[in-house]
Amino acid sequence: MLQAGIQRIQGNLATFVKKGRLSEAAAKAAAGRLTGALTYDDFQKVDLVIEAAVEVGTSVLYRMFATGVGTPVSAPVVCSI
Repeated sequence: MLQAGIQRIQGNLATFVKKGRLSEAAAKAAAGRLTGALTYDDFQKVDLVIEAAVEVGTSVLYRMFATGVGTPVSAPVVCSI
C-alpha cells in the first residue's frame, strides 16, 4: 500500500510535467523529498503528514494524535486522503 501511494504521487507529478504545470527538475526535487513510513517512529522529523490508512473510521488518525506522535513538528499539518 505504501509503495502504491508513493507511485500515485509520482504519477501525479509526471502528469503536471506533461501538462506544463511543473518543470521536470521541480518534479524530481519534489519526489526526492517524499518519504513513506509505516510506523510512528519516523513522524518526529516531518513537516507534513499525509494519513492514507485504508480502514473504516479514523482510528489511526486519532491514535496518532493521542500518542503525541508528530509533536513537536515544525509545521503540524495532517492531510487525510
